[in-house]
Amino acid sequence: WKLDRVAGWWPEKVRPVVAVVVEGLRDIPEISTCRAGLEHALDAELAGLGQAVIDLAREFVAQPVEVQRRIAEALSVHLVPLIDRLRGGRRVICDGCDERIWGGRMKCRE
Repeated sequence: WKLDRVAGWWPEKVRPVVAVVVEGLRDIPEISTCRAGLEHALDAELAGLGQAVIDLAREFVAQPVEVQRRIAEALSVHLVPLIDRLRGGRRVICDGCDERIWGGRMKCRE
């Protein structure tokens, strides 16, 4: 899997992301088997991470919309601060509405 290769090249960047995903999924019992697969990948020096992510994606789409929403909210709460740190803390603010935006745009889409 390509993800396994990337994890091998940059474990110091991949490991914190996987750890945050595991923590974000901790209170969602519907996805506990997939969380266990990610935990196993963390314990195994990221071996099998690609398959664990595929299993998580498959389980996510099989869940009802309400569960998908809970998963997305839990992960966003945990991942956004980590992504900010990995990007060097750089924040881009919209010139039009002064809200934070992602990417190289200087204005949001509104």
